[in-house]
Amino acid sequence: MDIIGDLTSQLGISSDKAQALAGSVVGLIGGRLKEEFGEESTRELEDKIPELDEWKRAAERVVGTESESSEGGLSGLLAGVMGGGDDAQGGGLLGSALGALSGARDINVIATILSKIGLDASKAALVAPLLLNFLKSRVGEGTLKQIMSVAPMLTGGGEEGGGLMGALGGFLK
Repeated sequence: MDIIGDLTSQLGISSDKAQALAGSVVGLIGGRLKEEFGEESTRELEDKIPELDEWKRAAERVVGTESESSEGGLSGLLAGVMGGGDDAQGGGLLGSALGALSGARDINVIATILSKIGLDASKAALVAPLLLNFLKSRVGEGTLKQIMSVAPMLTGGGEEGGGLMGALGGFLK
């Protein structure tokens, strides 16, 4: 499956933006896997998607660099979701006991990523199934189950129609 080609054609964006989108979202998922299930899950994701490093570099170029934002560009944007940041902020969202907020925070990060790439939140309905099908084609069943547990927005885990778009719709009300 050519996820970059699919994102490019479905969303009408450049290949560089498609790589940035894939790198941002898959990077977010990888961070959540690492926090929830440890290095092994992240290692499989990286092994099965060797182009992920290139996509993450595209994300830094397109979504932002560390000098462009006080939050540190993509790294700062994702760090709050993946448990980074200083202890004064509770060690990041995953360090908090408010698990219900993590889904909303992930949705906020994804909405920000889409915006920085020049897409509105309505395009999320196209992104989620493409990424889910791509991940299904690359990772094993066990890792896929773990991905679905940390990223339910890829399927019917959201509100109002399910998936990422439903979650974004509920979040953006």
